[in-house]
Amino acid sequence: MNLEKRIKDLRRELHALKAAFMASGTQINLFTKTLAYNTKENLVNEGGFTYDDQERVVVTFNTAEGVNTLAKLEISGNYAMVPVVRRVPYSGGAKWVVSSTPRYSGGWQATSYNFVVQSLVNGTVSAKMIWE
Repeated sequence: MNLEKRIKDLRRELHALKAAFMASGTQINLFTKTLAYNTKENLVNEGGFTYDDQERVVVTFNTAEGVNTLAKLEISGNYAMVPVVRRVPYSGGAKWVVSSTPRYSGGWQATSYNFVVQSLVNGTVSAKMIWE
């Protein structure tokens, strides 16, 4: 086999691999689920002093098949400060803990969140305060 023919064959193989890679990447299904959620006041009483503690919301994405998945959580809302988001171990989907400071305007106000989960596996999204 001469060198020119070998180079030509390798180039054809390279182009075929690139085409296969690009086609498979564009055919991946991505499921998007959204949820609107409002926080509840998290009052803590220590030594006779009552104050509002951090608002911690657990966002859970349960897959329809009960399997783990690659998933991403996007958040928007009227929070006072940008929330801290941590993904935590969870079998059957994905789970995050979202922590933020309470909102005040003449007193405590609920924080309104819009959660968007994008996943490779279909499922449902739910949220609740960590102490509920």
